[in-house]
Amino acid sequence: MKVVWTDVARADLRAIRDYIASDSPVFGARVFEAIMRRVDQLEQFPRSGRSVPEYDSVEVRELIEGAYRIIYFAGEEEVSVLGVVHGARSLDR
Repeated sequence: MKVVWTDVARADLRAIRDYIASDSPVFGARVFEAIMRRVDQLEQFPRSGRSVPEYDSVEVRELIEGAYRIIYFAGEEEVSVLGVVHGARSLDR
């Protein structure tokens, strides 16, 4: 399964890395890599995450990595990473 990142998701991930790296560059890089590794699992297991509770759709799913929610759309031929948000943040609809 092909995994693609939306521009919004890429910006979210960069912002998370940069924010954490402002205090600890090493930890910022670790969080970035952990999220990337977690997303890699979607190539083989595109429906491995749970449905996002805020949405009434089985295709909009999420993986949890540490304190972060990786929101994605599991389509028939590809997975689109829609965003990466802190778990304490609510999703705007």
